[in-house]
Amino acid sequence: MRDRDAQQDSKPALLGRAANTALLTGWAMLALGGATLAGTATASPTAGLSSGSSLTLGNVSHPHARDTSINPAASPIGPAFSTSILRVGAGAELGPVDDLIDELDELQDDLDGDFNTIADAEDARDKANEFLVQAGEDGYAKLSAFGHVPITPLSMQLPWGDGGISLDVRFTGQSRLGILDAPVNAYADGGDFGIETDTSLYIKGAVLREITFGYGHNVWQGERSELLLGFSLTHYQSDLSKIVIPLQDADDVGDTITDEYDANQKQDTDIGAGLGLLWNSDYYRFGIVGRNLNQPELEFGAIGQCCHELSGDAQERCKMAQQFGDRIDLEETWTLDPQMSLEAAVYNEDQSWVLAASYDTNSVKDPVGDDQQWFAVSVSTVPQARLLPEWRFGYRENMAGSELTYVTTGFTLLRSFSLDIAYGLDNVTHTSDDDEEDYPRSVMFNVGLDIAF
Repeated sequence: MRDRDAQQDSKPALLGRAANTALLTGWAMLALGGATLAGTATASPTAGLSSGSSLTLGNVSHPHARDTSINPAASPIGPAFSTSILRVGAGAELGPVDDLIDELDELQDDLDGDFNTIADAEDARDKANEFLVQAGEDGYAKLSAFGHVPITPLSMQLPWGDGGISLDVRFTGQSRLGILDAPVNAYADGGDFGIETDTSLYIKGAVLREITFGYGHNVWQGERSELLLGFSLTHYQSDLSKIVIPLQDADDVGDTITDEYDANQKQDTDIGAGLGLLWNSDYYRFGIVGRNLNQPELEFGAIGQCCHELSGDAQERCKMAQQFGDRIDLEETWTLDPQMSLEAAVYNEDQSWVLAASYDTNSVKDPVGDDQQWFAVSVSTVPQARLLPEWRFGYRENMAGSELTYVTTGFTLLRSFSLDIAYGLDNVTHTSDDDEEDYPRSVMFNVGLDIAF
């Protein structure tokens, strides 16, 4: 047995010190992003987050959507003028490891505790090593959130010619906690018995601030159909940071994250270019969008560098990052690879019913390194009476990376207030007092207040 009850009573669990802190740091970074730049945006789901009703509808130039920022070619056929008073959203995601946080809590307690015999320490070692094999491969916790600067996304048809413009100003915060596993060893030091390991927490964070301008134009007009072409330019500004924290010394992980995020972060800027093509007809439309065609790049702050210039815990964390240098990039650049997306929608004559779908043809990485390639399909209806709610239902799937699937639904009241939710179909199990409960690995929600006329 181990003598750790007093230690458990005197300190919070690892969830409070590590996972919770890391995820809350994502919210803090998001707030920082909003406070430090009054005008920033993105029209595309760069961080894997779809804005507004597109969480359910998909990344489609949709007749029921209030803005046209998804495809820059769509602005000439959207509302004459649309703007947003509020547009925010968030999502959480867990890796496919049951009882991840509880197991980390127990491992942390074992690392801090003393055992009565070497046999007890060896039992704890064997259990920890079995858990860490899966945790190192699949264990993570992730939080993403975004918000648009008020009045954006904004789009309008130009009063002259056959063109339209769009402006989107958005900031995104993202935080990911992963596990760098290492063997757990049992030791005997005189009459003391315990376990030790180099297993570490690997935390990556990003604040992404973007400004996107789009222009679309009607390039061909038929009797019942038209062809539209558009382009977009996005100015990216990022604050990217990452930290390696040894689990053995994770007592003050909350303070460590707070202190070292600024020390390790690097600010960078670049510009991304996009093109959009849309064929629009009385009963259907389909299009293609290319994002980041020039492959912009944004750099992380380096870790594991010049450790001899540091001292104390900071030097130990630096050396630990070096030790895992064969598994993580000590100097990392986030490359926004080009991504092509297809979209399609069919509808009845008055567009009160719409069936739509979108599909990313290739995967790209989000700021914290996870692959994103989304497919979405939806059905939606808009009653003629403005007092009745608009309803939409859908399904979405990440075709790469996590390969998570979701059912989605949303509604819009008074043609303005919208709420959309994505509920993950993949579960993790939490065991408590011999009871097992399943929880979704991921959930997302968006809230918006839009005006269009």
